[in-house]
Amino acid sequence: MPECAVPVERDTSIGGPNAAFPSTRPSIVAAAIGDDEARRRTARETFVAAYWKPIYRYIRIKWRRGNEDAKDLTQAFLTEFLSAAGLGRFDAARGSLRTFVRVSVDGFVSHDARAASRLKRGGGFLVSPIEDDDGDVVDIAADPDVSMEEYFHREWQRQIFALGVDDLRAFARASGKDMPLAVFEAHDLVDEPPSYGALASTFHLTPATVTNHLAWARRELRRFVLARVDAATASAAEAASEARALFERS
Repeated sequence: MPECAVPVERDTSIGGPNAAFPSTRPSIVAAAIGDDEARRRTARETFVAAYWKPIYRYIRIKWRRGNEDAKDLTQAFLTEFLSAAGLGRFDAARGSLRTFVRVSVDGFVSHDARAASRLKRGGGFLVSPIEDDDGDVVDIAADPDVSMEEYFHREWQRQIFALGVDDLRAFARASGKDMPLAVFEAHDLVDEPPSYGALASTFHLTPATVTNHLAWARRELRRFVLARVDAATASAAEAASEARALFERS
């Protein structure tokens, strides 16, 4: 199971798992700035679902912004970015969409910081502790081998995976697969998975049935995660590259 299977911290629910299901090709970039209003709206909702939380957390960590400030900056960035003047500047020949988003965020927040400095709001902006809703300090300084680029990539992977899990949940419940879903959640979405025997006892199943339920859920989850990757990237080649990077961390 990918490392990003660890549940995402609930420091904000904006841009969470209830957004629209992924759009299909052509590129999310073309759809998000195109003339077709319905496709443009769906593409933008898909983009926000994939990128809101990674951008928010990246701003909190790299730019040392507090919770509400980071939310405001994320919202302002996306409002400006999701236009021909912003997203329309993306050039697939120069790198991935994910990298373009991260670099664009840096430029946006840097400009905001300079503006704040010029305005001298209270002698400068206040640096708040970077905490999630559980009060735990979020900091990557303890791992000097993790660059901010890698941090953003990991957060993006975590969000893609979280969206895939929620797609799986919706599909399982609509398909009458509540038991396979419950077994999957009890084994694959916990820090210390119980044995198959323990699961069988808990859910009054045979170990073979537990194995079958987990195989079904993992297969369907992979399908949903790949669909989210496909929908949140700018080309088939980029989607394939991101999928390899995501699943090689299994």
